[in-house]
Amino acid sequence: MNPDPLTLSLGSLTTVGVIVVIALIAIAMALRFRAEVLRARTGTEAMDEVAGAVQEGAAAYLRRQLRTLGVFAVIAFLLLLLLPTHGAEGTEGMLLRGARSVAFLVGAAFSGLIGYLGMWLAVRANVRVAAAAHETGRDPAMLI
Repeated sequence: MNPDPLTLSLGSLTTVGVIVVIALIAIAMALRFRAEVLRARTGTEAMDEVAGAVQEGAAAYLRRQLRTLGVFAVIAFLLLLLLPTHGAEGTEGMLLRGARSVAFLVGAAFSGLIGYLGMWLAVRANVRVAAAAHETGRDPAMLI
């Protein structure tokens, strides 16, 4: 038994279009804010040294976390590949299970990437906030 083909109404296509536009605006804003943070001064040599150690520790933490989660992702991928699909059998069911498993891995990869990028920027922002607070006071530092 084959399910009915999927059709999208004009309202659905409009919703998807609005979501794409909002996502592109959010990406542009994130890139602008990132540039503003990285443009700020990093402070003294001692502050740079401490920031480097924090960055090294954060990178080690993320490597370990991603290694651990990688094992979970492989297990989840295999389980999703083995679980049956509703209303699809044979080759169609296998393709659907494969697509579902790959979609999980793509989502997990993007989640890991965002976690890495967030940590990367956060540890760099910390030293810049500290430098701004040291040089000019609390209020300018809060803008970073």
